[in-house]
Amino acid sequence: MLTRGLPRRHHIVIYMLLRTCHTHLQLQSRLHPDPGEVSGCVWLDTALVRAIVSAVDGSEHSGTAPPDLPLTVSMSEVSLEGSVSQSALPVSVLLGRAPAWGEDVERVSTGTKFALELWLDTPSTQESCRSDTPLDAP
Repeated sequence: MLTRGLPRRHHIVIYMLLRTCHTHLQLQSRLHPDPGEVSGCVWLDTALVRAIVSAVDGSEHSGTAPPDLPLTVSMSEVSLEGSVSQSALPVSVLLGRAPAWGEDVERVSTGTKFALELWLDTPSTQESCRSDTPLDAP
């Protein structure tokens, strides 16, 4: 939000859409996040993503979170040595909004919200998945 002044740091984030027949649990076992790049990652369902993107920065009353959202979601934390451990992430952090003024809060960035909106708008395709497809298959 430029109303807070000029940016103090810059970074580039690349978002990729992966279409796969494998579950997030199968994929999670293959992830090896670089501790120099990330400190954690999380799998989100569409209901929670809709709630995240409806939380508009600078607005205290934007969007309404469904009452059936969990209080926490499981996240993978990446240690400085590269080991991955599971912990609970409060959903309230994901629903946080940048206040119109004052100090910023921990929240999902505007760019990430934009990417999540694009993901929600991506048509789902039912690929022919075989249950015996190995994770190494092209």
